[in-house]
Formats: sequence, C-alpha cells, structure tokens
Amino acid sequence: RTSSMNALECHETCTRNSMCSVWQYNYMTQCWQGVGHLCGSDEWKGSDLLSTGAQRIQHGDVCVLKNMKGWEIKGLGEVGDTTWGSSNHTEGIVNCRAWCYSTLRCQFWSYTP
Repeated sequence: RTSSMNALECHETCTRNSMCSVWQYNYMTQCWQGVGHLCGSDEWKGSDLLSTGAQRIQHGDVCVLKNMKGWEIKGLGEVGDTTWGSSNHTEGIVNCRAWCYSTLRCQFWSYTP
C-alpha cells in the first residue's frame, strides 16, 4: 500500500519503479502496488472493493534466449489461476507469460492447466 492520493498518482509512482509490475486504486483502501499474486483467487470473489484503476506494467522489452519447452525448471512457484476462473487455457498462457514478463525477477515461466 502506498500514500498515493488518486489513481493517476498511483499509476505514475508504479511506472517510475522498475520493481512495481501491478498497481490498483480504489476509494476505500486507496493505492496498492506490487507484483500481483493470486489476483483471481476466491478470496476476492464477491468483494465490494470497486477498483477505479488498475494495470499490469511491463518495464522494458523481453528477449527470449532459448525456448525451454520440454525442459523441467526446478524451483518454479505457482502464480495461481491465470485463467481467472474462465478455464480458457489460451488466456491462461497469455496471462502467465504477461505475469512473468512484467515481473523483473521472473526468469522462466511454464503453464500447466
């Protein structure tokens, strides 16, 4: 949580911070910034928090050095349901890749339905 007073300020402070990949602003709890983990979890279903602004930000470009398809990467952590409950695995792959590309410390990603 930050001290940003509005959605524009929340957005601007996140874009200036390379470690900030997600921001969200709502009038009740104000500005939240970070990595964005388990955003689609059941914990938030039915919540009355109405976001007035939110964005996932990718700072810079991605250069894929090697396609690791078929390799086992040890130590990967689970991000959660990147289909956001839709069971659309094409969307899940796109969202999983976007999570990794926007998170500066992410070096590998893998999607498993």
